[in-house]
Amino acid sequence: MMRARHDELPDPVQRNAQILLLATVLGLVLVLRVAYLQTFKKAEFVAEAKSRRAKMRAIQPRRGDITDRNGVLMATTRDVRRVTFDPDRLPRDSSGRRPSRGHALKVARLLGSVLGMRPADVLNIILSTTNRPGEYDRCKIIKENVTAAEEAALRWYSRKQGYKDLVKGTVNSVHSERIYAGGDSSTALIGMTIPSAYGTVVGTGGLELWADTLLTGSVGWMQARVDPAGVPIPTATERVISAADGAGIKLTIDINVQRICAAALAECMREHTPAGVTAIVLDPITGDVLGMVSRPSCNPMDRSALSKGFEQLRNRALMLYEPGSVMKPITWCIALDAGVVTPSEVFACPGYRMLDGKRINCEAHRSRTPGPGENIARMVIAKSCNTATVGVGLRLGARRLVGGLQRFGLLTRTGIQAPGDKAGWVEERKAVEELKRGSTARIAFGQAVMVSPLALAAAYGAIVNHGVLMKPRLIQAITDAANRVIHEYPTEVAGRPVSAWVADEMTSYLRTCVLKGTGKRAAIPGYVTGGKTGTANKADPDKGGGYTSHMASFIGYIKAGDRPIVIAVVNDEPHNGYHGSVAAAPTWNRIARELMLHWHVAPTKAVIGGKLADATGSDGND
Repeated sequence: MMRARHDELPDPVQRNAQILLLATVLGLVLVLRVAYLQTFKKAEFVAEAKSRRAKMRAIQPRRGDITDRNGVLMATTRDVRRVTFDPDRLPRDSSGRRPSRGHALKVARLLGSVLGMRPADVLNIILSTTNRPGEYDRCKIIKENVTAAEEAALRWYSRKQGYKDLVKGTVNSVHSERIYAGGDSSTALIGMTIPSAYGTVVGTGGLELWADTLLTGSVGWMQARVDPAGVPIPTATERVISAADGAGIKLTIDINVQRICAAALAECMREHTPAGVTAIVLDPITGDVLGMVSRPSCNPMDRSALSKGFEQLRNRALMLYEPGSVMKPITWCIALDAGVVTPSEVFACPGYRMLDGKRINCEAHRSRTPGPGENIARMVIAKSCNTATVGVGLRLGARRLVGGLQRFGLLTRTGIQAPGDKAGWVEERKAVEELKRGSTARIAFGQAVMVSPLALAAAYGAIVNHGVLMKPRLIQAITDAANRVIHEYPTEVAGRPVSAWVADEMTSYLRTCVLKGTGKRAAIPGYVTGGKTGTANKADPDKGGGYTSHMASFIGYIKAGDRPIVIAVVNDEPHNGYHGSVAAAPTWNRIARELMLHWHVAPTKAVIGGKLADATGSDGND
């Protein structure tokens, strides 16, 4: 029995052979597996390794500069170095719900010593549950405008045993910040920026929006190897696609003219508390816009202002409004050029006129009718007679009147390089054939027609430029990153709406308006000025389109030596006086005076010695 059991035990040689065979099979399988992975799966694993060792990072292009006509920066970009902290990297306290205050205090002491801050201030930032502008829950801004030495110190602590746990969660970063030299004086014109993808910004409002693609440039990319902690290795960059910096823009604007206009409008806002007001300064010889300011406004670097709505970004120089009596010089130019009226023709005015059963009042002659031979074309403009202008409009007829407005560029886009440029229109955008006599009469003195202040300023520019209308120009040139000009916007003649003698005749009428008419508050001793007041009823669409408030305007010229400069002021819903002679002409005067001082234009003795009207009085309320 014992012998039989011994015979049943496996042979040691056979067992070893089996083990060897099994090992051989396993080894062969392993070799085949390795061979499979190194051949058929090689590309897949190489790609996986590269993706784990490499990191793609966007390279932000530098946004282009915006400069004024003299090369002064109005909008530029600077790099701001900041240190941020992620509170989620702090260990939790015993409850497991809140960061450990003890550990946070150690972090605050270290960061405070490196960044020159009080530890208590750093601690408050780290543990704050509210976010300041630019922050979110996992990104608390510890300090901006960090120096290179402070950055180097933080990097040293991040590698030092005993300290690197304290600076874990600290991030050094560089972000671009848009700087606006003109402050809130040019917000409506220049616009502002808001954050966008890949660390860039996008324009909102003004030229920042209109030329956003040009200013932004193209984002670049960098692929670099990273260490096990995911930090890029500076010497191991594998691939770089360079960013293309944005183009620059050179404007026709003078930043000093902007500031002069802004100061005058700020005074107007205090005196008349309007819904808004705008001022335009235009060179009628070239069409260059030297100044364009709107109020209300905001600091373009304060993005929180957008939470109050976009009214503060509205460029009121391009809004459409019923202009009132500032339209009369245009109507009379068209009539004189068409030959339907002569400069010496006398117009009777009983103080009102009935038309299609409706009464049209004349503010100029409401209390006193003009004397014999008094109410000629010159005095119609100076005193702002409605009834005479109505008669001239009816003589012209709708077709010739509207055609004249089109020649003056009032019913088309101005073509200026800015968002919000709109074409004007007559009564509810009706065709000429649909306009009745009453509509034609109202268009003649500036109601039932919508135009922009800029278009009107350009039209007045044509009058003082001997009948030549220049296309308004806001941008002189586009430049590349090296400040080389890559595209120019030349001055452009838009047409000749009236003959030179008509334009020169009307220029003298505008001068009379300042000396003897409704524009006396625009008179400046020692300087040749001329212009026209305007007061229009403003319709409220929320109240059925009825007229509930007013628009006050003054548009005119001042001679800067031998060169005329056109200035327009439009006041939207003024209080404490709503006529153009009260709510617009004084602001126009302030701007004109300051411009003469800025340009060092001395007063002329001949004008000082001439008989000037009292600049504090008024003859008519238009």
